[in-house]
Amino acid sequence: MNCCDRTHKILSVTVSPVLLEKYSELYCLSFNPNVNKEEREESWSFIDLVADYKRMGVPNNLWVATAANSEYRVCDTYPSELFVPKSATPAIVVGSSRFRSRGRFPALSYFHQDTLAAVCRCSQPLSGG
Repeated sequence: MNCCDRTHKILSVTVSPVLLEKYSELYCLSFNPNVNKEEREESWSFIDLVADYKRMGVPNNLWVATAANSEYRVCDTYPSELFVPKSATPAIVVGSSRFRSRGRFPALSYFHQDTLAAVCRCSQPLSGG
């Protein structure tokens, strides 16, 4: 199944869940963080993140790639290649992950070249104890 077919299937199922034989077919319910490195990297292969970031005009003078999650060291549910604000040092990225579940940290998901609007993702902060 090529990328377009896979994307079409995912979008079709999202719009009409009746097409599902079982809910575990949804990626969000089938994710297994305990897979080995090769399987984890393969699961990201249906999206060419580098090409998608280039399409959005990234990297640029505001957003840079971070090596903080290479080898999935910080967050095993994020891809290894991510973009963060240029002013965010690796120490800030790793430090911010310690206050969120599963080591997640704010990372660029979408960037609009004309307006410079950005959408970042991360999980909720951990609750205090």
